[in-house]
Amino acid sequence: MNNSEIKDPIISDKQLMELAGKLGNQWKHFAIVFLDFKRYEADNFESDGINNQDRAFKMLTAWKCREKFPTVTNLIRLLDGANIGADVWAFLDPKNNDFNDLRCKCCQQLV
Repeated sequence: MNNSEIKDPIISDKQLMELAGKLGNQWKHFAIVFLDFKRYEADNFESDGINNQDRAFKMLTAWKCREKFPTVTNLIRLLDGANIGADVWAFLDPKNNDFNDLRCKCCQQLV
């Protein structure tokens, strides 16, 4: 394992399940607008799932499978860009939830 893999690991299914539980009913908007799923794909996640956590987990797992680099940082950037609060995704940080090193020093956007 090289240093870049240690710094930005591939997101685990366990992390996706925890995130799915925190997304609530925001999952469908996030899927279509920020993860580029088609409406019918989101509808399939919805009909196949038994609750929002299950639906969100199916969606996030599908994203992980199709994404070239399904890393923690890439997913955090997408979540932050969707204005999904850090309270939902802060647990993903491998360095004790300190995202300061990922933020631009000028505008505080994730880089």
